Parts: sequence; structure tokens; C-alpha cells
Amino acid sequence: MKRLLKGACAFHRVLIAALTIGIPAIAQRQNRVRQAATPPTVRAPTKKKPVPPKQLQAIVASHGRWLGTT
Repeated sequence: MKRLLKGACAFHRVLIAALTIGIPAIAQRQNRVRQAATPPTVRAPTKKKPVPPKQLQAIVASHGRWLGTT
């Protein structure tokens, strides 16, 4: 009976050691996955600012030319 208990204790030590080593690695992987899924922030100079009419017309014209080439 004592031998069985010693074997169980050894198993539990190994199990605890494996979990102690494995859980931080799993948590780091989940953080990387979350960061990859997060869309990048937009850092445009015109963010939340009105675009001047001439610049807007130039952008629309350029986009029209681009649509015509595809």
C-alpha cells in the first residue's frame, strides 16, 4: 500500500511540474494570438479632419482612373 502511495505522489509531482512549465507557455501563445487578431490603429494625417474639396476631387479622380485600369 505504501508503495502505491509513493508512486501516486511521484506522479502528482511530475504532473504539477508539467503544468507549472506549460501554463505560462500557453498564456503567452494566447496573448500573441489576441495581438495578431487586433486590427492596427489608423494614423492618418487627416483622421477626424475635413478633406479640402480640391484634394477630395483629386482622390476621387485618381480612384476612378484606378478602377478603369483593373
